[in-house]
Amino acid sequence: MKNYWEMYKQIKPYVTFKNYKKKDGFSPPQKGKITKYYNLLKGTKDEVGLLHGPHKKYRPKNNERKKVLKDKLGIKGFNELQAFPIHTPTPDRAKIQWNKKNTKFEIKNEFVTRILIEFNKKNLIANPEGELNRILDERPDVKTWRIVTGFSETTEAFKKEDIKRIVQQFMNRYISHDQGHWSKWMHGLIGFKYQNQKDFDQYVDIENAQKSSRAKQSKKLKRLTKKQKKQIKGRGSK
Repeated sequence: MKNYWEMYKQIKPYVTFKNYKKKDGFSPPQKGKITKYYNLLKGTKDEVGLLHGPHKKYRPKNNERKKVLKDKLGIKGFNELQAFPIHTPTPDRAKIQWNKKNTKFEIKNEFVTRILIEFNKKNLIANPEGELNRILDERPDVKTWRIVTGFSETTEAFKKEDIKRIVQQFMNRYISHDQGHWSKWMHGLIGFKYQNQKDFDQYVDIENAQKSSRAKQSKKLKRLTKKQKKQIKGRGSK
C-alpha cells in the first residue's frame, strides 16, 4: 500500500500544494496528484525520476526561466512545480548563471562549466551534419561533450572531433520504434568548458565516487527492505 504522507513529504519542496496535513488524510484527487508528481520526481519501477543522481534544487525567479527548465527537462504540464533539479556532481558549489534574455543558462562548478544545448530534431533529421555543426559553432569554447539520453546522459565524454560521429552512430543504431527511436530520448548535448584537463578529470572522479556511494546505499536499502518486509506491509496507507 502506498504511504501518501511519506510520498508527499519527499516532493513537498518542489511543488506549490503545501497545505496538505497528515491528520486530515487524503482525498482521491489529492492521492492522484501526489502520485503524479511523485512519479515524475522520484520515478517508477520502469523510469527514473527527475531527482535521480546528485542535483541542486533550483527555484526560478520568473516564468521565463521556469519555461526554459521545463523544456530542457522534457516536462509538459505539471504546472504546480515550483522548483527543479539542476544535475551536477557538486551541488553545494554549483552556480546557475542566466543570459539577459532568460533563455539560456550555464552551470559553473568551480573550474568546470556545464552547458546544455538541445537539438532541433527536425533539423537533425533533415541535415544531421548541419545541426551538429550549429551546436559546435555556437560553443567553440567547449572541449568535451556528452549526449543527453532521457533524464540522464552518457557516462562517456567525447572530444569535439568525435561527437558528430558518435551522435550519428546512435541515430543509425536506434531507428526502429520497437527498440526506442532515438528521437524519443536523445534530446541534445551537454558541453563541458574548462581550462585544464585535470579539472575535468577531477570533476569525473567526483561523479564516479558519488555513483559508487549510491550503488552501495541501494544494496543496503534492498537488504533492509527484505528484513523489514512484514513491518512495511503492516503499516498500510496513510
